[in-house]
Amino acid sequence: MNFTAEDVSFSKVTVAFFTVASILISIRIFMKSKQPRPPGPWSLPIVGNLLQLGEYPYISFERMRKKYGDVFQIKLGMVPVVVVNGLDAVKQVLLRDGESFAARPDMHTFSFFADGESLSFSVKYGESWKLQKQIASKALRSLTKSEATSSTCSCLLEEHVCAEALELVKTFVELSKQAGSFDPAASTTCAIANVVCALCFNKRYDHDDEEFQGMLKVNDDFIKASGVFNPADFIPSLRYLPLPAAKAAREFYRKFNNFVAKRVEDHYTTYDKNHLRDITDALISVSNEKREDGKAAALSQQKIIVTVNDIFGAGFATLSVCLQWIFLYLISNPEIQTKIQEEIDAKIGERPSRFKDRKVLHYTEAFLHEIFRHASFLPFTIPHCTTKDATLNGYHIPTKTCIFVNMYQVNHDEA
Repeated sequence: MNFTAEDVSFSKVTVAFFTVASILISIRIFMKSKQPRPPGPWSLPIVGNLLQLGEYPYISFERMRKKYGDVFQIKLGMVPVVVVNGLDAVKQVLLRDGESFAARPDMHTFSFFADGESLSFSVKYGESWKLQKQIASKALRSLTKSEATSSTCSCLLEEHVCAEALELVKTFVELSKQAGSFDPAASTTCAIANVVCALCFNKRYDHDDEEFQGMLKVNDDFIKASGVFNPADFIPSLRYLPLPAAKAAREFYRKFNNFVAKRVEDHYTTYDKNHLRDITDALISVSNEKREDGKAAALSQQKIIVTVNDIFGAGFATLSVCLQWIFLYLISNPEIQTKIQEEIDAKIGERPSRFKDRKVLHYTEAFLHEIFRHASFLPFTIPHCTTKDATLNGYHIPTKTCIFVNMYQVNHDEA
């Protein structure tokens, strides 16, 4: 067989190219393997460290932190998870290098939220996500500047909060007269949900409204079910099984999305750019504006529904739990309750409180901040995910690594 000089030359060049490429790739892999990875406990096949977490994972993480340091790695099912503790490391993840940790992991539960398009839970981090967030933030700011119909309130937000707070006090007085003692959870949830409904849809519901109560009931079922760990988030093969947590999430978001979608559609038909009634109107207004580059900040009707979903859901579920913790701490510490009442009587008197009163209610303000710290009723942030290779506390964190931020530990750090 005869080879031409050209064939031989080409073959040599090809071999040389692939040889050099292979060497470079091998060196890159070797260098990466030499970068330290976060330490952590041993894990079992398939389930990983799930059995080591117990009923209160944030307490288990605190024990692991004492052994492995502020940044350590575990496996939840088949998914590697880096757990971040300590104020400095948390600031690195959430603030100083926030862009590197800004994404969301591809969790099964997240796909239920607004069909995976949620601003809070979407794995689609990028320019479109940033634009949607900017529009939502601008809409919220514009609403806080909206004038209240009452001359005693500084803005529409304050007016809604004060009105519903007054109704909640009346409800508590009636319940205490009827039974002496009562569970404030249901009334509190209704009050918070009504504030959020007023902000999002400019509408307040009676507490016995059938549609309103139906939505709250579905939300309660969802919270109970989601309080149970969903193993399908970390063991992919389980995503095809009819797990209770997944079923509850799907049912809640189906009804919740329909509830919100109907009201957004109504807003499009009654929208007046000269009279913004609520967050939905503000979102429609901002989405119709032109950006600096002259392009429309196009936020589709579906995106507006998704954004209102996020604001509504984050509003009443979290705040309702927060208020219940406040009640619990006040009941358990009557001396603190007395000091707060004395401060309110001395600084405000008989008139209703307003946002501006925070400047003079120093003890009350300190109490609220301490509730957030000590109760830590949200022990973790929503899980994060790296957008690129990153370094944290000297450890190499590969791209698309799931990140848990342990806020409970930060709030209870003895250092």
